[in-house]
Amino acid sequence: MFKRFFKSRGNNATANVDPGGDSQDRKENPTTKLLTSAKISAEKVEFALEFVDMLAMLETNLHASDDPKEISHSAMKMACDFYQADWCGFLIADLDLGLWTPYWWYNTNPQDRTELLTDEYESATKLPRWIAAMQDNTKVMLRDVNAIKDEAPEEYEVYARLKIQSVLAVPVKPRPVGFLAVRNPKRFGDDERMLRMLAYVVLNAINQHSYFESAKMTLTPEGIQSDKDIVFNLFGELEIYTSKGVLREPDCNAPKCCRVIAYLILNRRSTHPPLEIAATLWPEDQISSPETVSGNIRGLIYRFRQAFSLISDYPLIESTPSGYRINPELRITTDYQHFDRLWDAVQTATGILQKTDLIKQALSVYKGNLFEDAAGEHWIMPMANSYNLRYIGLVNQLLSMLAEAGDYDSVQRYANESLEIAPGNVRAYYWLVHAMYRSGAVEMAKSEVARAKSILTAEEYKTLVEYLQEDFGTNPASTFSS
Repeated sequence: MFKRFFKSRGNNATANVDPGGDSQDRKENPTTKLLTSAKISAEKVEFALEFVDMLAMLETNLHASDDPKEISHSAMKMACDFYQADWCGFLIADLDLGLWTPYWWYNTNPQDRTELLTDEYESATKLPRWIAAMQDNTKVMLRDVNAIKDEAPEEYEVYARLKIQSVLAVPVKPRPVGFLAVRNPKRFGDDERMLRMLAYVVLNAINQHSYFESAKMTLTPEGIQSDKDIVFNLFGELEIYTSKGVLREPDCNAPKCCRVIAYLILNRRSTHPPLEIAATLWPEDQISSPETVSGNIRGLIYRFRQAFSLISDYPLIESTPSGYRINPELRITTDYQHFDRLWDAVQTATGILQKTDLIKQALSVYKGNLFEDAAGEHWIMPMANSYNLRYIGLVNQLLSMLAEAGDYDSVQRYANESLEIAPGNVRAYYWLVHAMYRSGAVEMAKSEVARAKSILTAEEYKTLVEYLQEDFGTNPASTFSS
């Protein structure tokens, strides 16, 4: 893909930088003609010759690798060589959130300090000329940043922190939106044509990398019929499914980010201001300025957007003047709503077989506490406890029906599975011991009683003993003691 693109592009680019003059004269002695022409400076000649040589070198390098990162690295190194710059990088921008961050870069200094000098989320509001350049599809060119020190102090502060004395950058869009920039170019600093050419190469490399990463996530569950269908699983670990793949909690690499997403999904009928989100999720944090709080929430949403873009062409979270909301154009289904429907169906089911099947379906949906990572946190605790109690009620109901039918193997399987999720369920221990003993596995039953004693509280274990005593008619200690 890169090679085909660049071959055609390179031919056009060579024509674009043709310095002009009589074609017949150029055929006779092009170098002499260019150097002696009153219309063409020596710098333009050098630019044209370097341009052609660089295109040839880049095409050769493209044949040497199919790795998007290597291709991008090669293109950015060439940008540094061409402009005699000390750094080249692709900056991804989210104009909706007003943030940007370096994605890939090449530093001529082996002691790279980009991550140390750059904030995790840089504010685009400090760089209005960059926003204007993106909107107008024009270059950003500053030959000496000191010239804007007084008129744009916030912009100058960014340049000073990032060791920028001069800069040349070109916008890239539509996906992803960003800039390819070179820092401190010593030549050709006012001519962006080579940078635009290389920007297309880097952009294609980034998109191919994103495609590879998306392919790793490919897993489409039932219920997804279009690219606007989104399935959220919140029982246990957070999972987000689209037509292009799945995004799991560890993929976000940010617990706070996942909390924001979970909160917005659980309350997706409303729009939520940043201050509300922060106060709800982290009430114990010391109240800082509204600007700081808003910036922190914006940064978390920005990080999620970057991860989510691997599996969807649509934004999940929209920014509005009133706050953040889930994109209303997306069709979202959740596992907890599916559980609700199954629970309701169990309550109205009349036949044993029908009720048993519905309960089994509901149990297969419940894979742990609602958003397990936030277990015990006040903002989710009431809802999580409600689902946990429903789950335990369904488990115990199923175990009772299976035991009554004499299906002790199934009793043991469902009891063991449920105790992994709800280890404090005394009834599950009782039915497990009951099934083991009735099926002749007395020693296993004894071991299970011992395990229950080590896990349950004293009060819970006392309750288990009472259940067993009622079942076997004698003090269970004499029956199940080792």
